[in-house]
Amino acid sequence: MPKLSKVQPFEHLLGTAHDSVIATLAKTTTEAVFEYRKKLNIPAYRPPIRYRLDAFAPLLGKMTDRTLANLAGTSQSAVYKRRQAQGIAAYMNPRSAFWESFDLLLGTMTDQALGDLAGVSKQAISARRKAKGIASFRIRHKKTTHLGP
Repeated sequence: MPKLSKVQPFEHLLGTAHDSVIATLAKTTTEAVFEYRKKLNIPAYRPPIRYRLDAFAPLLGKMTDRTLANLAGTSQSAVYKRRQAQGIAAYMNPRSAFWESFDLLLGTMTDQALGDLAGVSKQAISARRKAKGIASFRIRHKKTTHLGP
């Protein structure tokens, strides 16, 4: 006669509660509940997105929506909507905030000169300028300087 599983009396709860909760009720291990649930092809319990994000609410605006979504096991748009609903501004990397004060100077001097001023490499300035669609100082300077007839 086959041995009865300790989980079988709680089979109706599989997929509706965490395996650890069912294991506690059945006085068995979480692994035993996991194996029993897998044998029956019942997907694991996943709490609604709203509740998954509740645990991560203090991190809203402290890191990118994508990073937080990966941590919480939800979508980036769910994190974005929750952050917007609570009126929390998007995460701004401190280095990006530092850069913003130099954005007005992009294209007004050479990348090397601005890099020296900002304390970053010429390549970093060049990449930011290109990402913002701003022409280089040399190109602008050549277009505006006309010495001939």
